[in-house]
Amino acid sequence: MTAEDRHNDADIELIVTENRPSGAMDCPDIRIDPEVDKQIQTFAKTDTGKELGGVLLGELIADSVIPQVRIKAAIEAKHTEAVQTSVKFTHDTWDDINRVKDEKYPDMRIVGWFHTHPGFGIFLSRWDMFIQENFFNLPWQVAYVVDPVGKTSGFFRWENGKVAQVGKKKEIAPPIEVTLPKVEKVGRSFNWGTVFSVVLNVALIAAVVYLGLFKPPEVRVEEKIVTEEAPVNVERQSTTEMTEQAQTWTEYVVQRGDSFWSIAKNCYGEGELYTAIQLFNNMPDKKVLHTGERLRLPSKEIAVTMLDKRIRPGID
Repeated sequence: MTAEDRHNDADIELIVTENRPSGAMDCPDIRIDPEVDKQIQTFAKTDTGKELGGVLLGELIADSVIPQVRIKAAIEAKHTEAVQTSVKFTHDTWDDINRVKDEKYPDMRIVGWFHTHPGFGIFLSRWDMFIQENFFNLPWQVAYVVDPVGKTSGFFRWENGKVAQVGKKKEIAPPIEVTLPKVEKVGRSFNWGTVFSVVLNVALIAAVVYLGLFKPPEVRVEEKIVTEEAPVNVERQSTTEMTEQAQTWTEYVVQRGDSFWSIAKNCYGEGELYTAIQLFNNMPDKKVLHTGERLRLPSKEIAVTMLDKRIRPGID
């Protein structure tokens, strides 16, 4: 995070908790009233050119083994400063939210926040994670992301001290099937434990004999250097940059003479995508980079998606 980002953080008028509370209320069951969800979905469609946001209000029910967060109201954030990939709540935003809460929902508590990702899916960006970790970091506070273009949505919550998407499936290795040899039953009952022990011992003896009598052939590995001439004034891509398309983002350290355009040209092959790097790092107005700065480069697929509604400089 740059010094400019830290300065902008002051515009979020919530109390920052120094140490995250105990995870006793982690992994809450989330329930949202249908009318509230409909209100958020309708609000999300009012402007698909930038992110919109607001806060979620309701109650925490902790009288069972699994705590439950019930979302009973939402306050739409006004007077925000937003671009396509981030939204910032200003002092005026929080003044309006607190006024509406006091007038309409005095008995409810803030149980989380919501914001939109118009056209680029359900996830939490670096800026979103900063807000969740610093301002909605109670174990039962949640985040709700809505993509009004892709017509998808998803909740995020604290799970064992980390922010995770609710209901996201984890890959599980398929079970290994083991087939034992069939042994016909002759005359009396058969002891399968004895058969398995015998088969295992025979296999071990065969392996020892094989290794003792036969020497594995040597494998020679020849390194072949392939040279490729790079165009004039274009640096070769690093391994990280060449594999970034298989990742959501990759970290890049700014070198002497770098610019947003040159980084986009080297990384994506299209310098016109430099604005995606600026937006992904919350630097829409930044022009000059300094040696040693760290940037997060989105994959080319995400970069193109982020700019699919924008006019690329130098093309149109």
